[in-house]
Amino acid sequence: MRNKNLPIVIIILMMISGAYMIGCKEQKEKITVQKKYDRAGRVVSEVSVKDGLKHGPTRNYYENGKLHSIVNYEEGKQHGESVWYYENGKPYQVTIFVNGKQEGIQKKYYQSGELMAEIPFSNGEQQVGMKEYTESGTLITNYPEIVFEKPQRTSSPNRVVLKIHLSNNSNEVTFHQRIIASAGDTLLAAVPTKDGVGEFTFFIAKGTSTEADITIIAKTKTRLRNNYILEGIYHVKIDN
Repeated sequence: MRNKNLPIVIIILMMISGAYMIGCKEQKEKITVQKKYDRAGRVVSEVSVKDGLKHGPTRNYYENGKLHSIVNYEEGKQHGESVWYYENGKPYQVTIFVNGKQEGIQKKYYQSGELMAEIPFSNGEQQVGMKEYTESGTLITNYPEIVFEKPQRTSSPNRVVLKIHLSNNSNEVTFHQRIIASAGDTLLAAVPTKDGVGEFTFFIAKGTSTEADITIIAKTKTRLRNNYILEGIYHVKIDN
């Protein structure tokens, strides 16, 4: 004999099962805020967490309780706009992150609230083109350039040295050579540098020559203590 109540029972079971699945999903996606304290009992941070990973805003505080920074996360990685503040409440730095890497224009400010710098980033790496401003709003333009010295022969008959430095002779500098690999990837190879002077060494057999374009990326500090990236290309042609 067919049970007339069977379809109703099946529907009820489906509803219960669906409600259970929705409840599990809501529980899984629930965001909690974890507070951290210093030894004096003051709140130093409030961290939004989902499924054991930072997700949402993390708020950090100065010892006096004022807001230090708001750093946004998505599934454990910095994502979206993050802001750091002076103790007077005005922003010091505004940075955009995409999947844990800096992207776009990072902005820095003076304590007065005036714009200090605009720094371009791509895929987590600072790019050429930073702009700095005086507190009155004037664009700063007096930056150093890369100086390529004339290649010098050494006591070794097949060894030639090319030296590079900044036009302001700063010792606070690193140099890298941009190299295009066979697969098309861009690599940065460190250039040996001492006291602000980078050095390339060429070994050229007698009766031969070498010719190439060398692309150099230099990183130094500005008077405002920002990283400044500049690029220079040198066409080298050496006969031996």
